[in-house]
Amino acid sequence: MSRSLLVCYFFFQLLCLHNIFFEVYSQPKSDALAWIELDMVSLSEGPWSSGQTKDYFDQALLGKQIIALGEQNHGDGSTFTQFSRLVKLLHEQYGFEAIVFESGFYDCHKAWQQIKAGRDPLQAFEKSVFSIWSQSQQAAPLFDYIAHKAHTPTPLLLSGFDSQFTGSYGREEFIGELDSLLKIIDASYALTKEYQAFRDMAQKIAHYKLPYTNPSVEEQDLFHRELAHLVSLVESSSLTEKAFYVQLMHNLALHAQSLWSMEKLYKGELATRELLNLRDVQMAKNVIWLLEGPLQGKKIILWGNISHLLKNSSSLVAKSGRDLFKGATTMGDYLYERYGEKMYVIASLSYEGQTGHVKMDPKQKVPAAPEGSLNALLHQTGKKLAFLDLNKIAPQKRWLTKPMLARLDHTILFEADWTKVFDGIFYIDQMQPSWGKQERSREKKN
Repeated sequence: MSRSLLVCYFFFQLLCLHNIFFEVYSQPKSDALAWIELDMVSLSEGPWSSGQTKDYFDQALLGKQIIALGEQNHGDGSTFTQFSRLVKLLHEQYGFEAIVFESGFYDCHKAWQQIKAGRDPLQAFEKSVFSIWSQSQQAAPLFDYIAHKAHTPTPLLLSGFDSQFTGSYGREEFIGELDSLLKIIDASYALTKEYQAFRDMAQKIAHYKLPYTNPSVEEQDLFHRELAHLVSLVESSSLTEKAFYVQLMHNLALHAQSLWSMEKLYKGELATRELLNLRDVQMAKNVIWLLEGPLQGKKIILWGNISHLLKNSSSLVAKSGRDLFKGATTMGDYLYERYGEKMYVIASLSYEGQTGHVKMDPKQKVPAAPEGSLNALLHQTGKKLAFLDLNKIAPQKRWLTKPMLARLDHTILFEADWTKVFDGIFYIDQMQPSWGKQERSREKKN
C-alpha cells in the first residue's frame, strides 16, 4: 500500500473515531440537559403547597417515613433558607411530626422538655442546637415556626441525633441531672470515690476543648466500669424516662471513645474515617431509638451534613481532595439498610457562590463547578431554584445511573451513580453564606 493511501486510511479511521465519540458522548449530554429540564420542577419564592410543585412532591414523597435533608456544608445559608421552607411544607402538608437535627441527643431532648414546660423556645434552641443553625439568620424562620407551633395541637417536635454535647444544656446541666438521678435510685453510690472519679471524667467530656488530655488507661477502665454500673442501676429503676437515660449513657460511652481516640489520630495510628464511622453509627442508632421509641409511628425529618446522610457511600470515588468515603459506614448507610425505601435522602447542590458559617469572617468564595459535573449540568438548565426526583428517572434516561462527577460541598469532587447515593436533588444555583444575626443587621445598615 502506497504512503498516500496509508495517510488517507489513517485520516479515515480518525474521522470514524471522532464521529463515534461525538455520537456517544456529545449527543447524550444534550439529551441529558433536555431530560433534566423536563423532569425538574422549578421552585418559586412563593408557597409550594399547590399546583405543579405540590403534585411533584406528592409523587416523590409518597410512602416515605424519613426525609433526610443534607446540606453541602455548615456555611450554606441559601440551603438553610430553602430547607426551612421545605420543613414547613413537610409538616403542614405531609404530616411529618418531628425534626431531628445533627445536634446533641441530650441537649435537644432537654430543649424540648423546657419548651413544653413553657420556657422561651428561642433560648432553648440556642442552648441545644449547634450555633451554626441556632445563630443563623437564614435558619431563624424555622426556629420561629417551631416555637409558634409548640403549644398547638400539631407541634413540630424537636430532637437531636448527635452523640456529642452541643449546647450549654449538656455542658452545664448534664452532670447535675445525673447527680439528681442517683439521689433517687441509689443515693449511697453517689457518695463513693468511684462515682466521683467517674463524674469528674464525665464533666471533662461534656466540657471538652481541643487539645484534649486523655485520662490514664486505668482511669479509662474505671470510667467504663462505672458507666456500666450506672446503666444497670437505671435499667433496674422505676424511672419514667429510663430508656432515654440508657441511650444517653451509650452516647456518653461513644463520645468518650471518640475523644480518647484523637491522640491515636494525631499519631497516625487511627484513620480519620474510622473515627467518623464511630460517630455516624451512633447517630444512626439514636435515630432508630427515636423511631422505635418516643417517635414510634411518626414521620420524621433529619437535618444535617450530606456526608452523614447519604447512602451507598462505598460507591463514591474521590476525584479531588480527601477520599472522605473510603471505608465509610455513614449514618445514611446504616439507616437505609434498616428502613429501605421508607427513607428519602435529599441533597442540596449548587453551582457557585459563597459559603461561611455564622462565626466565619471573611466568607469564602465558591468557584464555578467544573464542566462535565452534575452541578454544571443543572446550571445549564437556567433554573435558579429547582427540585429533581431521581427515583422517577424513566428507563430511557438511565445514562444518569452511570458514574458522573458531582461536587457535594464547595471543594471536593466525587464520581458515583448518584441515583443510588440520594433520592432527590434540591438545586440552588447560587450558594450564599450563613449570616449571624448581628452580621445581617450590620449588612443592612451598610
